[in-house]
Formats: sequence, C-alpha cells, structure tokens
Amino acid sequence: MALHGNYLSINKARIYDENNHIMTRDNTKTENSTREIYLPDSLVEEIKEAGTIYDLTPPMLVKTLHKYQDELGIERFRLHDFRGFYATYAHSIGIPDEFVMKAGGWRTDNIYKSTYRDVLQEKNEEMQKKIANSIVGG
Repeated sequence: MALHGNYLSINKARIYDENNHIMTRDNTKTENSTREIYLPDSLVEEIKEAGTIYDLTPPMLVKTLHKYQDELGIERFRLHDFRGFYATYAHSIGIPDEFVMKAGGWRTDNIYKSTYRDVLQEKNEEMQKKIANSIVGG
C-alpha cells in the first residue's frame, strides 16, 4: 500500500507462505483487487503524522480490532467484513454500483452483490424487528 495525495493505492497483499510465515506479495490476489481508494484529508493527515498506515502483522491487526470491539461492547467481526460494510453502506447512500465495484475491487456484478446481499438481509431483519417492536410498544 502506498499513499499518493488523497489516494491509497492497494497493490500488494500480505499472505502466508508454505511455512505459515507472513510475507508481502508484490501484487494483489486479482487484477481488480489492485485499486486506489480516496481518503479524506483528515485521515491522510493522521497517516502522515503516524508515518505509516499500519505496522502490524495481520494477526496483530485482528487482535487489536477485537480488543477495541470488546472495549466498545460491539459484536466481533472480521477485518475483511469492512469490505462488505463498505459495499452495503455505499449502496445504501445511492452510490452507483460501478463505482462501488471499482473501489472495492470486485470484478463482476454478481460477486459484488453477493458480498453485500447477506449484510442487507441481516440489516433488513433487524429493521423489521425494530419496527414491529415499536408498534407493539416492546
């Protein structure tokens, strides 16, 4: 990953080798996984001040994520789930699919939609329950 102005270039992958050691691969899983994501000025400034985007190994990153989830009292989720959240959120605020697909690195509409379909269904059920409980006062 590299920062160019307000764009974060995702062009490498952290993977496990055959000996289960973490290594950096000089390319992403697929051609479409290589992408640039726009970051707001405030986040760019934080990255510049820190001098790095992150300096943790993948297991340490997940451990840190879980630590903060526990502290905040929220349900644990995987780091990769942020990608599905991104797609769901972008879709919910009306961003056209082709832009969400490009930013998220999805090659086909089918793969992209299958990513957020489950999240939307779960959120739909949650909202339906909230409405029903509100109507009956529970």
